[in-house]
Amino acid sequence: MTVEKSAGRRKTATHWKRFGLIAVPAFVVSGAMLAATGTGAVAASFAIAGTNFKIHANKLHGEGMTQYGTVDKTVDGKSQAVAVNAFKKVELYSLCQSMVIPTPVKDITIKLTAGSDTDPVEATNMVTDLDLLQGDVVFNNPRIGIDASTSDRGPVSGDKGAFSLDATSVDINDVDIQAWATTAGTFKLKGLKMTAAFGKDECF
Repeated sequence: MTVEKSAGRRKTATHWKRFGLIAVPAFVVSGAMLAATGTGAVAASFAIAGTNFKIHANKLHGEGMTQYGTVDKTVDGKSQAVAVNAFKKVELYSLCQSMVIPTPVKDITIKLTAGSDTDPVEATNMVTDLDLLQGDVVFNNPRIGIDASTSDRGPVSGDKGAFSLDATSVDINDVDIQAWATTAGTFKLKGLKMTAAFGKDECF
């Protein structure tokens, strides 16, 4: 952890290199892959499809973040351990999202791209259940080990007694995410393009 003082203002940042399973939102957009609320995000309370999806972004900036662990369920009752990651506001630069769907003929990859390195995808009140994250991360003003029910920096909170991490903001470069579910209040995608093709052509 590093502490810097500038013009009387104290700034705290925590740095992790190639950081996994702790804090980042992800999102998925297209057809049945999107589960959004109209007025704000809630932790995923629907049965997940049982198929994960992958997201890559050159850069992510998020404001008002919280993270805690939980278990998602499929329709047939299978359990999936996930880290719930929530942001009040997030920007994703040069977004790529992919999902591989097995079929009797061969696999199909559905791929979505949006935004650029100067014009990001934007989302509000976004909550994502993920089980893999890789990237270069900076947390600003983190609180590690806070009770999940008392975390008030993000749009949601977890169960009483659960371990949680929160921060006023997070920046991640070259981020790779594997996620199972996402909810959000709004998504704004610029330059959206979606394709479907036979074979595996994932974002990472």
